[in-house]
Parts: sequence; structure tokens; C-alpha cells
Amino acid sequence: MNNPLFDQIKNKFAVGDFHGVEKICFQLYQNDKKNFNVIKNLALACLLQNKYFESVHFYNEALLLDENDFDINCNLSFLFAQTEQFEKSLKFAHKAIQINPISPIPLKQLGEVFLKLREFEKAKNYLSKALELIEGAPNLNETFLNELNYRYMESLSALNENEELKSLTSKNLKINLNPDILSFYIKSFGSIDDMEIIKNAENELENILSVNSPKNFKRAAGYAFCLANFYLSKDNKLKAEKYFHDGNKLIHSSQNYRPLQTQSLIKKLIKSYDNLPTLNIDPNTGKEIIFVVGMPRSGTTLLESIIANSPDVFSGGEMSSFKNLVQYDVTTISKGNADQINEFVQKYIEKMRFLLKSKKMLIDKLPFNGFLIGFITKLLPSAKIIVIDRNPWDTATSIYEQYYVDKHYYSSTFFNIAMQIANFNYIKNYWIENCDQKNIYQIKYEDLVTDSQKFSKEIYNHLELSHKLDPEKRKGFYSSTASYVQVKGDITQKSLKKEIFSSEKQNFLENLENQKSYWVNQT
Repeated sequence: MNNPLFDQIKNKFAVGDFHGVEKICFQLYQNDKKNFNVIKNLALACLLQNKYFESVHFYNEALLLDENDFDINCNLSFLFAQTEQFEKSLKFAHKAIQINPISPIPLKQLGEVFLKLREFEKAKNYLSKALELIEGAPNLNETFLNELNYRYMESLSALNENEELKSLTSKNLKINLNPDILSFYIKSFGSIDDMEIIKNAENELENILSVNSPKNFKRAAGYAFCLANFYLSKDNKLKAEKYFHDGNKLIHSSQNYRPLQTQSLIKKLIKSYDNLPTLNIDPNTGKEIIFVVGMPRSGTTLLESIIANSPDVFSGGEMSSFKNLVQYDVTTISKGNADQINEFVQKYIEKMRFLLKSKKMLIDKLPFNGFLIGFITKLLPSAKIIVIDRNPWDTATSIYEQYYVDKHYYSSTFFNIAMQIANFNYIKNYWIENCDQKNIYQIKYEDLVTDSQKFSKEIYNHLELSHKLDPEKRKGFYSSTASYVQVKGDITQKSLKKEIFSSEKQNFLENLENQKSYWVNQT
């Protein structure tokens, strides 16, 4: 690689122009497909744009040129974890450790994979070893260090080691007032008694806002949500609302949610479903899979904890594999090729079976799967689907209270939340009305929290599981979603008929009805 181009690539990486790096490297790659540095930079540029499948392709090419490159093995481990190919992720992480046994990077990756596999002791041990190696790796950036600390705290939470968790979190907050760790503490322990930390968080927020630098808005929003949750825990609703509004305004300035795009997506999904070829899929396909679908904050995590209470069930959490199967393999790559679609479905099932091990069934609770119910019934005819619904205003206020920066891009305004709920309900109801309903069970959140024993029995019967809910064991359930704290408590009705943000309610309901009318007119 000549020096001017190398300098261009280096500079573009430095300013975050990853698409620019990809463009230069791809041109060079077309001229020389054995240039190791070009392929590595091309793979990295794809990774940093979340083009995971393209990145895997190029890293595999680079691996053929040097199978002992540390970066390649680390990044392949990361990529395979993102695409939920955990067996391959573990393999490349262990290879990276062999190459460089004193780096904390592959140990952190192993810890994160074992959190997903719900092997929490292993996760804790690997993350602990990674923390021990930090002092010998001075070039690690702050983001890596914060993520590592956060993952270790998650492992302690998953193991219910609350005393160690509280001590460690307090120690970390005195070293670095990181908003993610402060939020974790407040949510894990209900509140915080150290008012000096709260005062410091308020000062940090004011300082960031006074500089008015958009690159720091994400951190500022983090502090705003921490303060909102603190004041909510103290029953100071006015201050809590103020900080929730402040945090969401900061997030909204960097988000780009467009309701029209969601409408277009829904129409494209229905069209893709209608254009599926006749498929010769075994009617038993998918019998191991349970899909829990509903809007975020509608009770999906509570439902997941109830189902996973059975010893026959493994909880995969929010998984992207089925979404990717539909959006990439079935409707893009296969283009109506029935045999190829069947092949992709079988590969998906094999991936899920690695997670199952000795369990009978696996839960996937990705909210987006509500948009794909028709595809589930068609591609996985024996999969079970449980649809949960919640009062839309309670759902909306709960979404608005969450620090959703990198997902759920509609979450920062009540108008956008109303649009998304109406869109979600339309496609959900469309599938239920037009698809085979034999494996679909519908439940209301309000019914579930009012009589959890009655409805958990119905759910187990629907899933053909011989089990009775154990309420105490259920409280030990671990979830990595925003509901990780609530799910550890008793099942209560305290989240019904929420009174916060009452000044926004009427406009929200009107916007919700208007978007419902849009779909009625479209139909």
C-alpha cells in the first residue's frame, strides 16, 4: 500500500469516515486480492459500520493469509457473537488468547458470550481475569474499560451477588462518575444515598450543556436519565419529568426516526410474505422455538422470566438471528428460491440447537419479531408465538423513561412513540388475522400481573410444558434488557395506570388514533 493512500485511510479512520475507508480499500482490493493490510482495513471498516456479514467475509479472507493474526481472531470472535454463532465466537476468542495470553480483549469477549449462554460463573471468571490484565494493557480506550466494568457488574447481578455488586459499583463511581454505572446502581438498588454523587452528576450535566458540544450529548443524556430515575425513586415527580424531558431532547437531536419508513417497511414485509414461493418445509420445523413478541416495555421480559422458570426452557433473550434470516437470507439472497430458503432455515435451526443443548425449548423475545409473525408461521410452522399487549399510554411512558440511544429510535418523543405503537399494532393484528393461529397465544399485560398463577398455567399449557410457576425462583431470573431490575421483584400491579407525564397524554392518544386511521384508510 503506497504511503499517500495509507495516510488517507489512517486519517479517515481517525475522523470516523469508515465508509470512506471502505471505498478506498475496496478499490485497492479489486486490484490486489492478496494484499493483507488492505483486506484487514476493509474488514475493519465494514465492522465499524455494523456491516457484520461483509466484515466476516473479508476477515475470513485475511485469515487465509495469516491465521495467527491477533486482531483478526479477536474481531472474528466479536463478529460471530454479534451474529449469534457462539460456537465459532468461542473458538476464535480462545485462539486469540493463545496468540496473546496477556491481552484482556479476548477474555472480555469470552465473558460476554458466556453471559449470552447464561453460564454466569464462567462469564464472571473471564471478565475478572480481563480486569486483572488491564494494568498491563495501557492502550485500551475508555469505552472498552467502561464496557468491561459494566459486563462484570452484569455477571455479579446475574449471580445475585449483590453485596459485591454494591461495593464494586460504589468504588467505580468514586473513580469515574460514568452515567451507565450510576444508572446501573440506581436501578439495581432502588436509589442512592450519596448526595455528593447526585450533585456531581448535576454539575457534569450542566457543564456539558454549557459547552453545547453535540459529541457529548450522549453522555449528557445519560446523566439526565440517572437524575430522572433518582428523583423518581424519591417521589419527586416534577424533577423526574424535567430530567426525562431533558434527556430525551438530547437523544432526539442525534436520532432520525421517520414514521413513513416504518409504514414502508410494513408494506414491503407483507409484499415479501405474499411473494414467498411454495415451501416444502417439514411441519415440525421450529418446534424448539418460542417467540415472545410485543412492544418494548409491554411486559415481554416478565413473560420471558415466567416461561424460563421451566427447567426445560433456555432463554436466548433478544436475538437477531430470525430477523436476519428473513431480511437477508429469505427475502434478499434467496429471491424466491424455495430450496435455498429451506437450506437457510435449516442452518438457523442448527444455530438454535447449539444454544438449546439439553433443553427442550428456546425463547427469542426480540420485539421486532412482532413485524415478522407471518414469516414465523410460514418458515417455522411448529414454533410457538406468545403475543403480549399493554395499555398504550403505560407502554409509552415506560418507553420514554428508558435511555434508548442506540436502538428504538422513536423513543425520544411521545409523537414518535404513538406512531410506532400504532404501526406495530397494525402489522401484529394483520398477521394474526391472516395467518394460521394454532400456535399463537395472546395475553394482556394487565391480566398477567393481576393473576400470574392463572395465566402462567395457560402459557405452560400452550407451550406443552409440564410446569408450575415458582415465584421465588423466577425472581432470580437474569435479563440484559432495560427491565432487568423490575423482573427480579415480585409480580405486582404497580405499573398499571401510570400518572407521570399527564400533560402529554391527550396529544399522545390523539396521535395514536390518527395513525390507526391511516392504516384503516390504507386497508
